[in-house]
Amino acid sequence: MKLALVRALVFAIAGFGVIALWEVLTFELPREPVSEVWESRLWLHVALAASIAVATFAGAIAGFRLLPRRRRLSHKRIAVLGALFGLPAFGLLVFGFGLAGRFGAFVVLVVVSAMAAYVGGWLLSQHAA
Repeated sequence: MKLALVRALVFAIAGFGVIALWEVLTFELPREPVSEVWESRLWLHVALAASIAVATFAGAIAGFRLLPRRRRLSHKRIAVLGALFGLPAFGLLVFGFGLAGRFGAFVVLVVVSAMAAYVGGWLLSQHAA
């Protein structure tokens, strides 16, 4: 279980890093003094990024827990997999929100991240000798 937690943490941090970088690069800065509307949009984006990271972490725990213990998987490969998952994660959140609301968006992201962690971990790992 400890191995799955460490792998999931690396996966979620890499995904969060990509999402945070994307938000920093694309978020519109105010042209005038900071207004309440801009501040509320900022907090909305912070909350979305945090919820994506939590859902990704929860799903990745399940996905990596299902991998056999004999599979070796480096932290570098897990980080690359998490970063690649972080790119479409916001789109998955929007899809889930349109499908079934806030709770549905969280569940969709957890399930898809579990599948990505399991399949990606299986494809990128090696058998131990």
